[in-house]
Amino acid sequence: MTVAEQIRGRVLAAIARNRTPGFHFPGHFLDIGWDVTTGTEAALRLPDGPHIRGGDGCIDITALGVFVDGALGTAARIRDGYHGRLATVSLHLQMTGAAVRGDLSCRSRLLGRMQGTQGQYVLTEATVDANGTPVCHASAKFARLDSPSRSLAPLPWQRAPQQVPPVDEATLNDEERGVLRKCDEALARATGTAAFIRWFWGGEGALDDPSGAGEVLIGPHVGNRVGHGQGGILLGLALRRAGTTIARDWRLSNVTAWFSRPAMPGCITVHSVPVHSGRSTALVSTRVDSPDGAVVLTAVSQHVAQQ
Repeated sequence: MTVAEQIRGRVLAAIARNRTPGFHFPGHFLDIGWDVTTGTEAALRLPDGPHIRGGDGCIDITALGVFVDGALGTAARIRDGYHGRLATVSLHLQMTGAAVRGDLSCRSRLLGRMQGTQGQYVLTEATVDANGTPVCHASAKFARLDSPSRSLAPLPWQRAPQQVPPVDEATLNDEERGVLRKCDEALARATGTAAFIRWFWGGEGALDDPSGAGEVLIGPHVGNRVGHGQGGILLGLALRRAGTTIARDWRLSNVTAWFSRPAMPGCITVHSVPVHSGRSTALVSTRVDSPDGAVVLTAVSQHVAQQ
């Protein structure tokens, strides 16, 4: 079986699992797994593979974003088995400089709730390892959004394991066919330097052209379990855009992102503006706008010069 056939099979398997409500397609596509979800800590894993590697052989930042966001969110739920909707309010990543290469594991921890606020806000932290080496430290704040009008199904770790048979392409609905079409388009365009995942989750050309703002279509292939743009993917897209505004020899050091509103289906735009560029550090401000022009995400990233 070729690499392209393996990736296409993975997409079809994720579509099949996504038919059971509770999680989202990006998480199924990444095959995120849970090892520990007790007390105040959670342990998750993300297996490596060609479907999520960039041209440098490292795991793409969008895949890392989905994994970290999911791990931090899990920690926000585990104490009381919360089944309702969480919204990422803010997310911070501090990279260690180690290569994000190989199988990833993450241990996340519940820090507690904010006091004296009208809404319910939960604070969590996590560390991501690649083959046992720390590559990223993260923290986040989530808002609990109880919605009596919409009952959300349990997440995979909140229910008994299920065996899901392979999907028959003849049974795909319109949304599922759209996801598979995105996969086929990405496979046709992918090269060694423009990897599959970059085409699949955003399109290499849309974000890597330094002129103007990059446009990305929000659809089921990048959606969360209520159909909005998944927060980790949005952060990854913002960081890819930020990278186009500075020289290629800069490396991401850290980023803080604030989420203002959901990314609804349609074309979002991603704008980046250099704030500072010195001899050893650079600072970039990035904004993601919804189809109607409202701000979805604001991020400030710091980059350091490589040796």
